[in-house]
Amino acid sequence: MEHLSNAQLHRALSIAQGLAELEELEQLPTWSATALRELIPCDIASYNAVDPSSQRASVAVDPPDCVFDGGVEALGHYIHQNPLVGNYAATGDGRALRISDFISLRQLHRTELYDHVYRHIELEHQLAITLPSPRRSLGHPGEVIGLALSRSRRDFSEAERQLLECLRPHFAATLARLHELALLRAVHDGERDYDPRRLPRSAPLPGPEQLRALTLTPRQAEVLAHALDGRTSAQIANALSLSPRTVEKHFEGIYDRLGAANRGQAIAIALQALAGEHEGNGGAFAG
Repeated sequence: MEHLSNAQLHRALSIAQGLAELEELEQLPTWSATALRELIPCDIASYNAVDPSSQRASVAVDPPDCVFDGGVEALGHYIHQNPLVGNYAATGDGRALRISDFISLRQLHRTELYDHVYRHIELEHQLAITLPSPRRSLGHPGEVIGLALSRSRRDFSEAERQLLECLRPHFAATLARLHELALLRAVHDGERDYDPRRLPRSAPLPGPEQLRALTLTPRQAEVLAHALDGRTSAQIANALSLSPRTVEKHFEGIYDRLGAANRGQAIAIALQALAGEHEGNGGAFAG
């Protein structure tokens, strides 16, 4: 087994610290690609959100000029031929792995993925980690996040594989945390068209029983639980066999109990209160 040098470990620690300091979800893809290319020498580093079932992909790469016209679309169409993606789909194993762990270079060259994408960017070797996307529970069940390093010459070493694997838990935790922040900021701003289902989330939303801990009545907890799920007052009324006016009265009671001015603030206060309660018990609500 190869050992990591002090310099390599120092670079990994610096990236872990940088991940902990990120505050915006939009920063993560480009930041990750740049950081990975600094961590391990390679021709291209990329952050890829891919969904083989819908044949869609979005990427952030370093250097950015390696993206060519039609390349992202072709990547989405043929990404299922990447053995790392196939392995994750079959086993859920997101460890740092190389394409060469599964197929030979000759076999790679026979794929349409190579012909339509990798050949154009001179990609012959790849090392990647795979993360489950928080959007998998929100209508994107097949989406995965791949952080990949690519070279035209020389495959990646075992030490380089170990180095990337050391950072996988940090990337996964940061992805989940930033998705949570995106949700909390949206509801804190009191968006009139707030819909939690359109925002990525790393854990299920709390149900009525959990919301009762906020001193809400059973009916108020049911109403707020439906609001957390993105339902309008009319939809809540239909689900609970109430009139829309009665639902609005329940919201007024919720606002009084939580000290909120509107629905968005009530949702934010509820989520933050429950998160704080779970953190005090040794774990965050987001899980």
